[in-house]
Amino acid sequence: MTAYLCLDNENYKILNSIWFWGQSHRATSQILIFTDKNKYIGNYHLNMTTDLPNKLKYGKLVFTNTNKEDCDKSLETIVDLKQGIPDQIFIKCEGENGDLYNFQRK
Repeated sequence: MTAYLCLDNENYKILNSIWFWGQSHRATSQILIFTDKNKYIGNYHLNMTTDLPNKLKYGKLVFTNTNKEDCDKSLETIVDLKQGIPDQIFIKCEGENGDLYNFQRK
């Protein structure tokens, strides 16, 4: 997913990144944030490829559990980016459980 977002008259590019590496084909997943001039701002380093957002809709990142075997598939996490890039995001899994990810600035 590559999506564009305008916050406070600034344009941002949001990119899902999956990098497969090693003989066992492990994956590193990240949400990368760039300016509209392709200047890297930072990232959220995620545990699994299934933790990547499914879409950006009206300035909100939408995460679903449809591909997660151990999570409640009916739960959805919505992260509103209209107020800026949050320092942390919490992706729900089951009940009150989930994963917390920190934004790592450049």
